[in-house]
Amino acid sequence: MVKKIILGLLIVGMAGAFYVYFQYNKAHRDIVGEKASMEITAVDLFDAYVTDEAGANAKYLDKVIAVSGSILELDLKNQMVFLVTNDDFGTVNASFDEGVNLSGLVIGNEIAIKGHCTGGDDLGVVITHCSILK
Repeated sequence: MVKKIILGLLIVGMAGAFYVYFQYNKAHRDIVGEKASMEITAVDLFDAYVTDEAGANAKYLDKVIAVSGSILELDLKNQMVFLVTNDDFGTVNASFDEGVNLSGLVIGNEIAIKGHCTGGDDLGVVITHCSILK
């Protein structure tokens, strides 16, 4: 009886180890190469999260989206661009991977980006792994 229990635990442990190994080593998502599933303005995206966060999460969370808007602030050191919304304290926060050239961007100019929506937080809506569309 003890041998059967030990054998069962060994099989379950090995199955768990294989699952963890394959999840850890699966290919990463290519956000830059992926096509945007939808296009939206920064103002509309932010408003969607302010009015109905659960509904906005159902629609945008974990999707690659194209977002357009005016640049409110640039943080070149941290590879961040903040887009204007209708709220004085909230923005759409776009973070770019290292190596993306943001030096040509100017505060006040219009920009279109594509990135992975990770939802809203206290400061706005977060888009990661962004690339510049125009």
